[in-house]
Amino acid sequence: MKVKGTNEFSYYRLMCIDGLSYDNFRALQQGEVVDIDKKVYEANKNIFELVDKPPKKKEVKDGN
Repeated sequence: MKVKGTNEFSYYRLMCIDGLSYDNFRALQQGEVVDIDKKVYEANKNIFELVDKPPKKKEVKDGN
């Protein structure tokens, strides 16, 4: 998942975010977009902002 840090991200330290690499942490501090694991995002939704949202699934009705 591609994310960037929100305003609250600056209050966190690397050891507070389990599963995030040092390089990704530094990149997020600098305002860059990084690719992280979905588990890390789900555990810390309040400090990450999705950049590219997953595509919505289209419903198939009556075989169309």
